[in-house]
Amino acid sequence: MLVPAKDWSRAKSRLGPRLGPAERSWLAEAMLNDVLATLAGSAAVGSVAVIAGSEAIARAARGHGARILDEATCLAAHGATPSRAEPEARLNMLLAGAARLARRRGNVMAVVHADLPAARTSEIESALDQCAAEGATVVVADRHGRGSTMLVHPPDRAPRFRFGPDSARSHGLDGAVDLAVPAPGLRTDIDSFADIEAARALGVGRFTAEILGSLPLFGHVAKKSPDVQTDRAPTNLLWRHNLE
Repeated sequence: MLVPAKDWSRAKSRLGPRLGPAERSWLAEAMLNDVLATLAGSAAVGSVAVIAGSEAIARAARGHGARILDEATCLAAHGATPSRAEPEARLNMLLAGAARLARRRGNVMAVVHADLPAARTSEIESALDQCAAEGATVVVADRHGRGSTMLVHPPDRAPRFRFGPDSARSHGLDGAVDLAVPAPGLRTDIDSFADIEAARALGVGRFTAEILGSLPLFGHVAKKSPDVQTDRAPTNLLWRHNLE
């Protein structure tokens, strides 16, 4: 499982100026912690590798037992050094290089984004199970039906990444099939304040709930109704699938 996580100092710029740089950084860190905790709590997920955009991200990821892949190493594995590449193009290059470094023959290759604080283990497992049952790449479209929050490649298919504008459609044109179940938490990535409210209505993980509850912009709502998930599975290191 690959989790790309760019430098928190550059994260969630679309939430400014109502949230300052430090607050956006705290939120990005909290969401990554929740995603990694969700993955660790799934018996369907094997090893997790975080593409770390900073040493701070690497330290957080190690706390969840994740393998660390730094960006320079991933780009080198892809044969690229695009210092001025557009963010989406850079992400796809990073993922392509990381896939070469992390994938083992015969294993599923999956990508899940680091800003899914409401994702459930059952939703992650639904995408993995569908990929195994259909032998096809599975794409999870975001709640707007345009972006992609998770992508799962079967063992016999070379990973291809098309993240960027309308990536759900791009992945579909590349042969990916849509996730067949609703999975609202897995579809709710955070790019706007409306996304935050949608995730909170579903129930976010404890790291994100703590950060949102500490921010004046959200704290008064959190005190009325703590939006913390209660159905997260405990950390389980007995892996069912040998998933990279």
